[in-house]
Amino acid sequence: MRTQRSVASHQVAAAMSESRLSAVFKEIRERRVIPWTLAYFAGAWVLLEATGFLGDEFGWADWIVPAFTIILGFGIPSAITLAWFHGAAGWQRITRQEAAVHSLIAASLLVAFLLGPPLPDRVGPGVGELPLTRVAVLYFKDHSEGGGLDPLSRELTEAVVHRLAQVPALDVLPLSAVGEFRDVAAPLHSIVAALGTGSLLEGSITELDDQFVVTAQLIEARS
Repeated sequence: MRTQRSVASHQVAAAMSESRLSAVFKEIRERRVIPWTLAYFAGAWVLLEATGFLGDEFGWADWIVPAFTIILGFGIPSAITLAWFHGAAGWQRITRQEAAVHSLIAASLLVAFLLGPPLPDRVGPGVGELPLTRVAVLYFKDHSEGGGLDPLSRELTEAVVHRLAQVPALDVLPLSAVGEFRDVAAPLHSIVAALGTGSLLEGSITELDDQFVVTAQLIEARS
């Protein structure tokens, strides 16, 4: 008799557990937690890729992308919380419980940055001691459609190096020293660390209305 009661009790407990689990999954579907979370992942990936691209193009500080990655990582629980409280059909108020969760996430993010954010040095070790007169000219990039200006971009780079090398006050690295970075999207701080230069010159060439457009920028490694 006791065995039958024990079996019946286990069956009832299992049924209740299964019922609660089904209720949780049903509520997750109704609150659209999974679609909101997937949408956040997609948006975060696009923002991260765009930030990395813009950082390489405009020479942003190297700590921006890692810091942005951390912020987006802490945004995941925030997105899940928003979906849980506001994903269901209809309008929902901001409750104290939701505000407390977001406050806890924000506080955790702040603590993560204050205690030891895994961010690289802004310009790498020893960059402040590098002389500005030690210059590396990176290969000019071909931004034309189809890459038809690649030979011209190489000749332009060689001409710039030749001209700068004639200035007695400058220590210009030969192109053989920067050749490994020609087709590699390396961060500027890694190029500076590898070449030991205080200044970098980079540029691009493109074609617009039957004219060649050349842009160049001189980058101070300490900046």
